[in-house]
Amino acid sequence: MVRSSLPSVQVPETVEEFLALVEQQTKPFAIQLSGEDDEESSDAYSKVADALRKDLTFVSVKGKEFIEALVSKFVDFDASSFAEKAGYVVVHPAEASIIPFSGEEINKDSLTAFFKTEVVPYFSDINRDTYMLYMEAPLPLAYYFYKTPEQREEVEEFFTKLGKTYRGKINFAGLDASLFGKHAESLNMDPEIIPLFAIQDSANNKKYGVDQASNPDGPSIEQIKELIEDFLEGKASPIIKSEPLPTEEEQAASPVYQLVAHNYEELLKDTSKDIFVKYYAHWCGHCKKLAPTWDELGDLYKSGNPDVIIAKIDHSKNDVETSIPIEGYPTLFLYPANGEIDEATGLRKPVVFSGPRVLDAFIDFVKVEGGHGIDGHTLKKVEEEEEEEQEEESIDHDEL
Repeated sequence: MVRSSLPSVQVPETVEEFLALVEQQTKPFAIQLSGEDDEESSDAYSKVADALRKDLTFVSVKGKEFIEALVSKFVDFDASSFAEKAGYVVVHPAEASIIPFSGEEINKDSLTAFFKTEVVPYFSDINRDTYMLYMEAPLPLAYYFYKTPEQREEVEEFFTKLGKTYRGKINFAGLDASLFGKHAESLNMDPEIIPLFAIQDSANNKKYGVDQASNPDGPSIEQIKELIEDFLEGKASPIIKSEPLPTEEEQAASPVYQLVAHNYEELLKDTSKDIFVKYYAHWCGHCKKLAPTWDELGDLYKSGNPDVIIAKIDHSKNDVETSIPIEGYPTLFLYPANGEIDEATGLRKPVVFSGPRVLDAFIDFVKVEGGHGIDGHTLKKVEEEEEEEQEEESIDHDEL
């Protein structure tokens, strides 16, 4: 019987049924335990079970005999706190361990966070069965890439201990490089140098790793421990993916300011300018179509008014922070001069352009949303008049 056809919360009626259900489980599962005198509502538990039923088995029992049966099976489990009121646990069958909920408030949000955190194994491979457990857990994820089963076996005990030590702070997973080696690139690591160890903090999408160039045979146990401690203390330096900085000559020759990860914050922290940025990807067809118009816009302000900067950055090749997620390409953000600062990034909050991608619409947008209110149409008119004068001078010169 598939899980979706079962009730979201299974309620065995006898101790025998309960123990049989526990024996059947091979993956982590949740139990609501309550004593005879418990009158606390289990509404929050039911709501969580409804939401997570595809990923997790939920069980509910009431009565001291059920609690005693669980204690007899998991001898290290202290069930004294469940005698009079409802309690919640996650059971790990493979490790014969039980993790109790210790939060002060019992509600849907607190239980959801607890279950998503605690159902993740202390250390396991990411595969079809565990992928969503790791991805949905609200914690940073540490990866160990390996080439052979022997390499994996050597670190099993080490990472399992780390998983227990840092429970609730960081999760640990193994990844078979022969199957998923390319994923190392998304962590800004070299997939050709295995084993490797890296941490991804999904809260800010920053990546951290043990240096591969100086450790071509893989990281040591000590280096892994050091990186984890530095990461949790906020002392680790993230691995920044960036294209090379453009030269002064390249910037001068381009009508559009060329941004990369290494000069991104420096430019955007200049709050005296209106900065209009195109976030693109080199493979994006819509981005290629926009390029000539964007160059024309950049040339207009570069030659006409330096208080407006038109910029571009290949977002697929550079790690940069934005207060608004970039979900497609091209994405166009205007950072107004003297605009409000976003606390998370330390940069100005952008205004999103969502109009037609044509020159006049861009000019109007900069005038209305920019901090300086500069009228690009006036600049355009002056530019056209100068071009006409140059043409007339050229004609007069030819006649002479």
